Amino acid sequence: MVQCDLQEGSFIVAFDLSSGEEVWKTMRDEPPSWGSPLVYKDAEHEVLITNGSTYSRGYNPRTGEELWRLGGHSAITVPTPFVAQGLIYLLDGYRPFQPIYAVKLGARGDITLGPNQTSSSDVAWSQRHGAPYLVTPVVYRGFLYSLTNSGILSCIDAKSGDLVYKKRVARGGANSFTGSLVAADGRLYLTAESGAVLVVKTGPSYELIATNELGEFCLSTPAIAGGKIFFKTHRHVIAIGAGDE
Repeated sequence: MVQCDLQEGSFIVAFDLSSGEEVWKTMRDEPPSWGSPLVYKDAEHEVLITNGSTYSRGYNPRTGEELWRLGGHSAITVPTPFVAQGLIYLLDGYRPFQPIYAVKLGARGDITLGPNQTSSSDVAWSQRHGAPYLVTPVVYRGFLYSLTNSGILSCIDAKSGDLVYKKRVARGGANSFTGSLVAADGRLYLTAESGAVLVVKTGPSYELIATNELGEFCLSTPAIAGGKIFFKTHRHVIAIGAGDE
């Protein structure tokens, strides 16, 4: 699946992995956007999800048919949609507002909320402000963690949308964040552009466990695999974890 949002002629297209042939192509009335599309499948649902300034949308990934659309977004959308705990999370943090939406799987039609609405039969909850501009949040053990570029960390109940805490974590040279959040083993990792990695305990109260320095400029999102966490810095790939047993 390739999402291509342009000044004119935006579209999303599906290709056959074996042959490279185009399977379907659906035009989109969208200006440029930067988030990646997401395909989600479980026993009851199969949906291709895209973010966008005009509408975020759900498509049938086999045909390209639009299943639902949700308006009410920033002029620029960057974070990638993701699914957790049976909800689709859609966020964008540019002007004029920075909304967070939690959409129910199985939504259909135009599910745009009214001016005074925060939820509906298809939208579990929403907030008009608080979403990050660049950083894609993460849901871990029932909490949604969101980080602004300037280093404000929010912990939100992922099911209800209630704010649990908000904390300015920027400190010293760790004052600008571009890479997205990752979590594992009860720890949340926040990677500053300076190369400082803040390790925060997950849960309903803020606790900074450690601050570690990678020693190089870092804009990328860490990856976790095989008991290790990998960082791509300006010049190196760094793997951190316990030694092989």
